[in-house]
Amino acid sequence: MIKSYRRLASQMSYKPLLLVDVGYYGGIALFWRSIEVTIEPFILTEQEIYTTIKVSSTTNKWNFSTYTYRKTLWESLRNVATKITSPWLVYGDFNEVTNASEKLGGKPINNTKCSSFIRCLDDMNMIDLGFTGQKYTRTNKHKNNKTLIMERLDHFLSNHDCLSLFPESNVRSSRAHTLITALFS
Repeated sequence: MIKSYRRLASQMSYKPLLLVDVGYYGGIALFWRSIEVTIEPFILTEQEIYTTIKVSSTTNKWNFSTYTYRKTLWESLRNVATKITSPWLVYGDFNEVTNASEKLGGKPINNTKCSSFIRCLDDMNMIDLGFTGQKYTRTNKHKNNKTLIMERLDHFLSNHDCLSLFPESNVRSSRAHTLITALFS
């Protein structure tokens, strides 16, 4: 997976700054195009990258798909949120939807898991920045409409301080599960 991240970064003229390999499960990567910022990692785990960027803190995370791992990640994010006193952006694949409109096909959403994720976002005082473009960021790629499942699992979340700094921020989603672009102005 890390090789494909490097190839993708090269094709898009991004510099892969931080790569965390999780073997068979894949991994996470943080690419940055601007040379005007300094990025310093302060926590690297199998599910999270915490960095300090010149004007704000940002978190890029990837997590295993089991609910147990997600709850562990959410608790970790809650703990970090209590220590953040500056603009903060959290983004990545959360493997969870926030409401039924973020899923098409398959079993109905699990309201308990969905509510747990929403409580985590509320506890962190985070705002989902929404998106433009492709509505769903994950698909099982089934061609049969009866078995096709599509979901919006990737989210960009911001605290109020970050949103105040970048009020015109927007997020564009593409068909690629791993490619979401945030534009800050």
